[in-house]
Amino acid sequence: MEKNYRIVGKSVPRVDGVEKVTGAARYAGDLIFPGMLHGKILRSPHPHARIVSINAEKALRLPGVRAVITGKDGPGTLFGFLPQTRDRLALPIDKVRYIGEEVAAVAADTPEIAAQAVELIDVHYEVLPAVFDPEEAMAEGAPQIHSHVKNNMSAETHMNFGNVEEGFAQSDLIREDTYKTQEILHGFIEPHAVVAQWGPGEKVTLWASKQSPYIVYRNLSRGLNLNPSQVRIIQPHVGGGFGGKHEPFGLDFAAVLLSRKTRRPVKIVLDQEEIFFSGQRRHAMIIHVKLGLKQDGTIMACQMKLIADGGAYASVGQLSIYLPGAFLPLPLRIPHVQYDAYRPYTNKPFAGALRGHCIPQMRFALEGLLDVMAEELGKPP
Repeated sequence: MEKNYRIVGKSVPRVDGVEKVTGAARYAGDLIFPGMLHGKILRSPHPHARIVSINAEKALRLPGVRAVITGKDGPGTLFGFLPQTRDRLALPIDKVRYIGEEVAAVAADTPEIAAQAVELIDVHYEVLPAVFDPEEAMAEGAPQIHSHVKNNMSAETHMNFGNVEEGFAQSDLIREDTYKTQEILHGFIEPHAVVAQWGPGEKVTLWASKQSPYIVYRNLSRGLNLNPSQVRIIQPHVGGGFGGKHEPFGLDFAAVLLSRKTRRPVKIVLDQEEIFFSGQRRHAMIIHVKLGLKQDGTIMACQMKLIADGGAYASVGQLSIYLPGAFLPLPLRIPHVQYDAYRPYTNKPFAGALRGHCIPQMRFALEGLLDVMAEELGKPP
């Protein structure tokens, strides 16, 4: 029976297609405003250290430098995805927790002057013990990355459906194995870019390469101790996001604080090197999975323990480790499921919602073990 669909089966033109193929589309890094300054960021060379002092006198004496900001120029207000996971400042004040974390930023007449000025900022650090392995981070006596949690545990979640022991007792074949995945990082065609303008009435406008202006303005307003009505996000064309441009990052806060100090628009564009060594990661995971199957291939029970390397901050981590458990049975029928997931802090750049938001790692482990068991049962996967 024929149906008259409006969209399905029809050729639908992309509304932004002409702009993009002709080169007319404007991205955040393309924007130019009258009086605009250019910002560069000074990053931590240490994975874990106390900030003892920051001296920017040499940088401020460089001709063309208009302002330098540090974490002390922010309000010291923590922000985060959930009330219980607020653990980040606009810029750190007392402590850095990963190599590449933002420590200070410069606004200057040109990007070249700003880059030169960043090198003139003198930071004295007290280096602290660091931990990079998520299982080691969970152990007693591991270096404490945040003082508000025990055993560096930023988030955990547990799910039980049915009774896994009963399911295993009804199984003809039981196997278990451990799978590991590495962190990955998006190589955006368009790197992170932002222009901030602190305007009249203590209101800020941000033109930024973001996937969600709503997540950004809420966290930005909290991190800057502003009312949400004081923050406006304008989202230009985005040159690739894939989950890696949902949140506000250090460059966004730095651009706003520099604009507030200079009362001029400030643009910051990261280079690919900055993104690769300090950008938001996909969670690396250690996944232990145990499956029970009947002789005919029916899945009776699944028990999974997942440890996700969260990096230095919580980000959206509580959701990140919930989702693999919520999607674990799909599209399968598994009557008995036990899922336990842990996301410890480590001294690495923080992990977040990159491409599939933690589902690919879980499916790799589950489907990998299912393939092995199918072969043992003499059945196609």
